[in-house]
Amino acid sequence: MGAFAAAVLASTGNDGRVLDIPSTRIRELKDEFIPVKRLTELGVAEVRSLDGVRLSEHEVVALGKAKPVLRGFKPVLYVERVGLAWLAVKVE
Repeated sequence: MGAFAAAVLASTGNDGRVLDIPSTRIRELKDEFIPVKRLTELGVAEVRSLDGVRLSEHEVVALGKAKPVLRGFKPVLYVERVGLAWLAVKVE
């Protein structure tokens, strides 16, 4: 039943986490500062603040363990501003 529920939720294109993006090894990029432009080259469709504002390609994100989520069938990484830095956050 759990797998069925997960499949139904994922079919909406707005639910679920992206565990990895094939051929990019984005999960291996831990504890690094990475420009948004590089993240999009690795397959992340957008990087957004928690209030939904899309970051420019020149912004830099501090990754813990990147956990993009599906939004409109695309991987989106959410971040929050902490001091002067953008930090990747886990969004359910």
